[in-house]
Amino acid sequence: MANTVLHTAREWHTPGGWNWDGVVATIDDPVHAYLTAHSTGLPLPVTALHLLWVASGAVLLLMSFLFGGFGARMTWVVWGAATVVMVWSNATLTHAVRST
Repeated sequence: MANTVLHTAREWHTPGGWNWDGVVATIDDPVHAYLTAHSTGLPLPVTALHLLWVASGAVLLLMSFLFGGFGARMTWVVWGAATVVMVWSNATLTHAVRST
């Protein structure tokens, strides 16, 4: 059922030339590269850190909508700002690696 919903959402209103995998990779690849570069010495593997990062963003967004609390909203904004910093700091490096 989840696959059907995801497929329908992707096909429902897709502008010409829109590439969902490219959009996700634009954000996800630099975040993963950032976590890989800055996770040395931590007891968790990079895959677990990445999963925690994605899950915490989803939970914070859900809490912001469901409860509308100021703390949840501000924490989600800080999570988003940290994601922007990770993408910004690794976008050039990740793009250079992908194009070679």
